[in-house]
Amino acid sequence: MDFVDKRSHECINCAIDSANENMNISDDKIKNLTLMIEILQRENLNLKVKLNLTNNDKPEWKI
Repeated sequence: MDFVDKRSHECINCAIDSANENMNISDDKIKNLTLMIEILQRENLNLKVKLNLTNNDKPEWKI
């Protein structure tokens, strides 16, 4: 899943909700992912962020 810059907040939220439903990721892990995304947004970075949700133990994000 690719998320493009800080303006795609709705898309990010939708994708996180979908990942939570489809992959049974715990609320704590979703909160951690959301926090990472919010930090990137706060820094006003115009980045493409790729979230790897295939590892149920530790979701990862890459720039």
